[in-house]
Amino acid sequence: MIGFEDMALYVCQSEDDDYYASHRFDGNEDAAGMIYLDFRCSLWPASDNMVLYGHNMRGGSRFGKLLRYTDLEYLTENSTIHFATLYEIGEYTPISVFYTSVNPEDEDYFDFTQVSFSDQAAFESYIADIREQSLFEIPTVVEYGDSLLTLATCSEEYDGGRIVIVCVRVA
Repeated sequence: MIGFEDMALYVCQSEDDDYYASHRFDGNEDAAGMIYLDFRCSLWPASDNMVLYGHNMRGGSRFGKLLRYTDLEYLTENSTIHFATLYEIGEYTPISVFYTSVNPEDEDYFDFTQVSFSDQAAFESYIADIREQSLFEIPTVVEYGDSLLTLATCSEEYDGGRIVIVCVRVA
C-alpha cells in the first residue's frame, strides 16, 4: 500500500505491467486500473528502486494527485510518502520531481525505470541524472545503498509524457 497525506492506495503486481493498467485487483476490467509495481521489482529482497505506476485520473483517484508535487509549496508541506509491503513499512521523501517522455526517440526521454544498480558509480550517475531533470533543487541527502521509490503517471507535457517523483527512504 502506498500512502500520502490524504489518501492510501493498494498496490498490485503482475508478470505483465500492462495487466493492472486496465484491471482491478479482483481481475475485473477497469479503465482506471490499479497502482502497480514494475514486474521487474522484488519486494524481498527489495529492489534498489521500487517503481510504481498508476493512471492520472482527473477526479484525483489512482495517481491523479501526483501532479500536486509540481508545486514546491505542496511538495514541501507533503514530503512524506509511506510504502507498506507484507514485510515492512517504509517512509520516503522526494528527491526529484520531473517531466519526461517514455519514447526513446524524443529528446526529452529519460529512462527512470531502472530497478537495480550494478555498482556505486551507476547509482550515483542515476541520482545525478534525476537531480538534473528535477523541477526543483531538493537538498535531501542520498547515498549509495539507499532505497528508492519512484512514482510515475501520465502527463500532457509531451507525447508519451510522464510526471515522475523519485523518493529516498528515510525511515
